[in-house]
Amino acid sequence: MTQTPLERLAEAAGIVPLYHDIRGVAHPTKPETARLFLRQIGLPADTEDEVAASLAVLSKREWGRLFQPVAVLPSEVRDRWVVVQVPSHAAEAILSWDLVWETGRRDAGRVRPSDLTVLETGGPPDRPVTRYRLPLPADLPEGYHTLTATLGAAAEVGSCRVVVAPSRCWMPQDVVGEERVAGLSCQLYSLNGGRHGLGIGHFGDLAQLCRRAGEAGLDVIGINPLHSLFPADPSQASPYSPASRHFLNVLYIDPEAVPEFALSREAQAYYGAATAAMDLTRGMIDYVAVASRLFPVLHACHAAFRAHHVARGTERAAAFAAFRTARAPRLDDFATFLALLDVFAAERTDGLDWRTWPVEFRNPHSATVARFRVEHADAVSFYCYLQWLADGQLAAAAGNGRHAGLRIGLYTDMAIGVGPASFTAWHEPGLMVAGTSVGAPPDPLGPQGQDWGLSPFNPLALRDQAYEPIISAIRQNMQHAGAIRIDHVMGMARLFWVPGGGLPADGAYVRYPLDDLLRLVALESRRARCVVIGEDLGTVPDGLRERLQAAGILGCRVLMFERWNSGLFKEPDYYPDLALVTSGTHDTATLAGFWTGRDLQWRDELHQYKTGEIRDAAQADRQADRRRLLDALINHKDWPREPWTDTEEQTLDQQLLVAIYRYLAATPCRLMMVAIEDILGQVEQMNLPGTVHEHPNWCRRLAASVDEIFDRPATRALLADILARRKSLGGGKPAT
Repeated sequence: MTQTPLERLAEAAGIVPLYHDIRGVAHPTKPETARLFLRQIGLPADTEDEVAASLAVLSKREWGRLFQPVAVLPSEVRDRWVVVQVPSHAAEAILSWDLVWETGRRDAGRVRPSDLTVLETGGPPDRPVTRYRLPLPADLPEGYHTLTATLGAAAEVGSCRVVVAPSRCWMPQDVVGEERVAGLSCQLYSLNGGRHGLGIGHFGDLAQLCRRAGEAGLDVIGINPLHSLFPADPSQASPYSPASRHFLNVLYIDPEAVPEFALSREAQAYYGAATAAMDLTRGMIDYVAVASRLFPVLHACHAAFRAHHVARGTERAAAFAAFRTARAPRLDDFATFLALLDVFAAERTDGLDWRTWPVEFRNPHSATVARFRVEHADAVSFYCYLQWLADGQLAAAAGNGRHAGLRIGLYTDMAIGVGPASFTAWHEPGLMVAGTSVGAPPDPLGPQGQDWGLSPFNPLALRDQAYEPIISAIRQNMQHAGAIRIDHVMGMARLFWVPGGGLPADGAYVRYPLDDLLRLVALESRRARCVVIGEDLGTVPDGLRERLQAAGILGCRVLMFERWNSGLFKEPDYYPDLALVTSGTHDTATLAGFWTGRDLQWRDELHQYKTGEIRDAAQADRQADRRRLLDALINHKDWPREPWTDTEEQTLDQQLLVAIYRYLAATPCRLMMVAIEDILGQVEQMNLPGTVHEHPNWCRRLAASVDEIFDRPATRALLADILARRKSLGGGKPAT
């Protein structure tokens, strides 16, 4: 079928013409949706003339530059070359090129394009362009290199970031061979330090968890995203809606582990008063109270740091200065953003959204912002100092785990994106698509579709920036990790955009450069020696899981989702090898919550069922699921067939919990995670999808401390049982 100009423009810009939902129903992209998205990425398409002009703009982007901004080359292919685009009339001109290796080595050369291999000819009819293969040194190593060139007397200049990258990520086999290993997953904020503290888990608790887990024979600790949120508004607690994915949440700093804490009587006094005032009996985290009591302590520590170290030029002061230099200029820009948030949040009710600030403050590179940075140097230094503390404490926790025997170590989590009021949107406005959100079409977790309130990257701008925003974010999140989970990994291939103010039903998918992104992730993974897990739950494009597996990215397999079409649970042998297996996620019910139907009760209380019939059907289906799960355990000989178990009378006791985890332990999946909430029999889940304030998301504390959990005989027996079964599949280390 012949495409209309609008359809050609939309497809060239990456807008997918239709998608199939999880039930296989086709949903064509609405013309009004395509026009809106095109306008938002800088390609107006409301009239025929605008469509024609935008097609010309895209053609110039593709054919009007000497090089594309970035070329990602396969490291396994020794024949290295990039595409150079030369106006056909200039084929005899001299092309002078210069290649700067990441190591600093330089190569240069001169060549006539007519002497190169022709790839194709295209571009506008009145200015045809020929694409040639420009050879590069065959020994160009993996890494990031810079190619520049000039063409002819007119000195047309072009530059290209050349990335030589592997095809596969760092794998579990690179760490533990053929062993199937196990770990513990938790939400860091939920860790319970006992009766002492501010009522939120911190990096000191994480260090203790890593130590006890390593001593118990585990190999990995999985945690929620550690991204920085908004210190000026602690109530924004979702780790999946960060201010930046490049920096850490400073509420996780353990104040007593800060060296300056011991130097400051003021900090100690603030902390003593704060811990005495905190009510830790409710089992909930009061983020506003935590921040209001923690920040005075940290300010006092910063004052002590300036007095004892900066003023005296100590080695510690030099280490801080080196940290700022290594993270420049983004760190200082981020600290400036947080200082601005403090000022405007105190002055105006809408000050937490940078889009409401005076115009001169909305540009991070304006003279006004530069002047603010100088005038508020102490505040900027304070936020840089907090990032330095957080980074050091996270590194110490990871080191604690390695020393105790965690062979993979910390398993961190990287959110899919940031929101329109984030630092990233302020810092790189041309990168983000304003007025559009990332979400998901209807699926079992969101029957009406989902709008996550996050801003998508403009794929055209992302390529223009040679993928640097993604590369740097991945690198930063891998820094202290032995494994990383990429949230909604389908976003590497396509993201579901939802029009601002519209419904998910009005959305459409937009393509991203999967081939390039897979290799960039693999390069960073191998450099950091960090295993990559892709969260591939929900609507997954055909063939994507196979592409991820070929790239060495492990999938996620969640017990409750691994079913046959009949609804029966898949047997362990049918789980894939290259995957992480778990009982649930932060978005699903805990095992105790699943068994009791607590998640269904929440949905009923929040009126999420359109009718009573739908509610009753969900409850009946849950009753059937309990029966199906027991039958799966019986068939696998993890639960006694006789006497016949009545699911109405059977509670999720320790025996049943062990049986379920033995079932998961029998899968061939390389990694297995045990949820700390399941160990404690926690009924309430951490997040209920589709809610913000209606459900207490992200604020539940665990009922026991780290030591109390590991000192329980039931915990030790469960972990020993799991490790024994994992070992029987492919080796393993014994519990201690």
